[in-house]
Amino acid sequence: MGRDGFLLDKLGKSALLQLKEQGVDIGNRLEKFGVPPDADQPGRHKFGISVAADRTVDGIRFDSKLEARAYIWLRDRGIPHTRQDVIELQPKFSVRGKNYRRITYKTDFAFAPLVQGGFILHVDMKGVETEAFKLRLKMALYQGHDVVAVKTVTGLEELLRHRGYF
Repeated sequence: MGRDGFLLDKLGKSALLQLKEQGVDIGNRLEKFGVPPDADQPGRHKFGISVAADRTVDGIRFDSKLEARAYIWLRDRGIPHTRQDVIELQPKFSVRGKNYRRITYKTDFAFAPLVQGGFILHVDMKGVETEAFKLRLKMALYQGHDVVAVKTVTGLEELLRHRGYF
């Protein structure tokens, strides 16, 4: 029972949240609605993990923890690279008065060619390969871009060592 003999278990999610804001001890009654105990803390994940902090390095928020770890590895070894390089897969166009946007592929890292006239090495750190990723990768490879998907930082190290970047 809550204050004034009222049964808290009969209340809905919004009513419980209002009572909690007013300082009423509602215990763990919000858990039945899928609300974790620390949900009122800003910037917290439902499992209590600070998501943005795990992916932020040097003030840069990365798309994944894997990409952040790869950046740290590259930074610590002084390997020159650029981030978020964009490859245009198809330019914008119009058909029968309807405009279509261009299709682009944004890779995580790009490395300058080692020889004059060589290709830029594009690396995409991928834990999970989605269908959209596979399609864009195929289109980029068809156009002649040197794009490689890597699943681990060790895989990135092996790729760059094999290609002669260090």
